[in-house]
Amino acid sequence: MRRVLVLVAARLVVAAAGLALVAACGMAASDAYHDMRGYERALHCAPHLPGDQRECIATVTVTVVERSRRVEDDSPPTPIQVPTPPPAPQPPMPVLRLIPVAAHALPAAGDVPAVAVRAAVADRFRYDVTVRTPDGRRRTFQVGKGLYDRARPGTSGYAEMWRGHVTRLTVGSESKRIPLFREFFFYWLVAWAGAVLVLGALFHPIGQMSVHVLVGGYVVGAVVFYLLRDWSPALLGVPAVVSVLVAVWWATDRLLDRKARRAW
Repeated sequence: MRRVLVLVAARLVVAAAGLALVAACGMAASDAYHDMRGYERALHCAPHLPGDQRECIATVTVTVVERSRRVEDDSPPTPIQVPTPPPAPQPPMPVLRLIPVAAHALPAAGDVPAVAVRAAVADRFRYDVTVRTPDGRRRTFQVGKGLYDRARPGTSGYAEMWRGHVTRLTVGSESKRIPLFREFFFYWLVAWAGAVLVLGALFHPIGQMSVHVLVGGYVVGAVVFYLLRDWSPALLGVPAVVSVLVAVWWATDRLLDRKARRAW
């Protein structure tokens, strides 16, 4: 009896934790979703408009605070096999004196793979730039190498802002669009994880098969929602449908289990 009570208490704790994730991250996902959809219809702010500019895309001046570069993958790159170029045809006799000069101007055959390896290594870096916006906040963004090279600390740039979100960063002639979908999808995934915890705590018996069903339901729900991300009802529709399917699966499994016991 005591073991049953402990198990019930543990399930209730897990369910409460899941509900907390759903409530907190669900609201954040909803706000981010409305910001993302509103941005698609927003216009750029006129320079002379006074007052609050949260409902239009404002262009503000930002200052680069720092930048960093780190390797994405620690595994060594696979050397690129470059075929050895065929030998150059023999020039005519009158220009034989120019051959030594031309030989020094061309890379040696053995140097070509090394150049290719260095290029492969350069593609493995991640470039981050931190800027300070007019509200005093420091924001870090992953950028390309071109913007990273121009974003030296102390350099000024421009940022397009919508409802407190930076949607584009420009330094010099380089520009980087910052999609709002990443923040929304992150909050949605955490809220969906909380919903799966609630489903697991309330409906599923503890066992290896239950873990597989819950993880599978989480992955399927995330993939389906990502594919339907442009359909607004999917925000709540996908979790609702998957939750109903899980509950139906649990009820069917319980019913079949009882029938099997009675048959014995």
